[in-house]
Amino acid sequence: MVNHMSFGGLPVKTETAEEADELMRVDEKASEVEVEVLSAPPKLVYCKLILRFTRKLLVAVADKWDSHVLVMDKVAPQNWKV
Repeated sequence: MVNHMSFGGLPVKTETAEEADELMRVDEKASEVEVEVLSAPPKLVYCKLILRFTRKLLVAVADKWDSHVLVMDKVAPQNWKV
């Protein structure tokens, strides 16, 4: 069975401690950048157009969700349903 929530892939193996340290340093640097972006206020990360579009999209989906579920249930293949 495939775990669809596993995004990391297979474990990484290194030949030397130096190589492992370098991989850890690169991963930590990437994580620092992600933390900065994810913790920043949305107005600093995204333009107003994208924020406006996202707000409208979320409102439209939330308002019509019950009717969307009925349609999705009709058109979704049986093997997609749990």
